[in-house]
Amino acid sequence: MHEKINETIVLLEIFRILRTKENRNGRKKLYEIFIDYTKTKNSNLFMSNKKIIDQIQGDFDEIGFLFQKYILDENLFFEIYSDTVRRIWISLRLPIEQEQNRRLENDPSGSKFLLYFKKLASDAKKYRDTMNLPEPGFTDFRN
Repeated sequence: MHEKINETIVLLEIFRILRTKENRNGRKKLYEIFIDYTKTKNSNLFMSNKKIIDQIQGDFDEIGFLFQKYILDENLFFEIYSDTVRRIWISLRLPIEQEQNRRLENDPSGSKFLLYFKKLASDAKKYRDTMNLPEPGFTDFRN
């Protein structure tokens, strides 16, 4: 019983993080950056929006940590947010890999950069595969 209460509290904290104005607006901006990147292949779009990207990466790494340490029923979370987790991972995979490579040049622990977010994205992919769900797409609502 005590374990279930802790899981519920952690799940509510994860939902709170995802529902903050900063996170929702940051995700929207990130999707727009990624859509623009797919059209132009200009990776400077990521660097010029580093503050937003750092915030979203940090939020999803924290969510991944909480999920990894406390959430026992992953279906409950992934039923609602697997598309969001995958969309964010797809959007950020390139800058994350570039940053990880930069860190590895000087620090062997650079491979642990955003480790919890990577695991969360992998778990979301497994969930989607199990449920026969395709990878989520991106729609540009600016037009």
